[in-house]
Amino acid sequence: MIVTAVIVTYGERFHFVEKVIFALKKESINKIILVLNGVGDNSKRQIASLDKKEPLVHVLDLKENTGSANGFSQGMLFSKKMDSNFIWLLDDDNEPQKNALKTLKIYWEILEKENSKNLMSLVSYRPDRKVYKDAIESQNPYLMIGDKNSFLGFNFKKFLKKKPLNRVEKNHGVIAVAPYGGSFFHSSLIESIGIPNKDFFLYGDDFDFFYRITKAKGNIYLIAGSKIKDLEVSFNLNKKKGKLNTRFFLTDSKERLYYNIRNNIVFEKNFVDNKCVYLFNMISYFIFAFLLFLLKPSHFWKYKLLFKSWRDSKKFQINKE
Repeated sequence: MIVTAVIVTYGERFHFVEKVIFALKKESINKIILVLNGVGDNSKRQIASLDKKEPLVHVLDLKENTGSANGFSQGMLFSKKMDSNFIWLLDDDNEPQKNALKTLKIYWEILEKENSKNLMSLVSYRPDRKVYKDAIESQNPYLMIGDKNSFLGFNFKKFLKKKPLNRVEKNHGVIAVAPYGGSFFHSSLIESIGIPNKDFFLYGDDFDFFYRITKAKGNIYLIAGSKIKDLEVSFNLNKKKGKLNTRFFLTDSKERLYYNIRNNIVFEKNFVDNKCVYLFNMISYFIFAFLLFLLKPSHFWKYKLLFKSWRDSKKFQINKE
């Protein structure tokens, strides 16, 4: 196996990148492609110095931030040109823990006997995303997606009493979607499902990309023994979820909020099988959000952004690639 790690970084995040590359070297990675997706001057100078010292590192500079979808797409395509037959995607703050790569290789040898390598991906476990382990232990591959007919994660069923999950301790299991960070697959997968849809730009592009495996009757496996430590917690994970998703109060970035909201709406449409229930959940969400913003008037501009994001989601073409 020749394994290439593809890392996408942006801004001034060399302090994370350096730790990830150091951990990858201890994992005996074959090659590292570092995609610069709008990197700051200080990090760019440090990366240039690292590039000269580390023969494993190959830098691909996109000059500006083109979004995670294009960043990972370019990294994957570059990897295919370098005689690598396996790709391991990592965010720039995903630090592999001891034997993370070795464990993935072992499980690949086992699972490829019952799967097509063109339609299979393994995923390292990130403990701050416990829902993925919950999914395999409850044998519910769609657990991280939520209930059908939800709108931005909201479903009136959440007001009803939930049944506790019936768990069975498992070291690996099938999940329906996956993040970029930690995903491990044969390079031929790209020929089967294409590359990420660049129009997503940020957020949801990873779910859309890997869900193509599930739709094509392939399998995505979470490998609990292959662990990755997140050096930074994503803004949309650093919270407790209530009856109404409170993503609005976790950031004031218009760009983050817009793509997070629009792309969530776009992806959730894959799981609408009752338009009346979906419409009810959507209207309820808008009403509750309006009331919530009345209590926090300084954030009311975000309600207008919510409406714009919803409107733009109706024009989005999900199957462009």
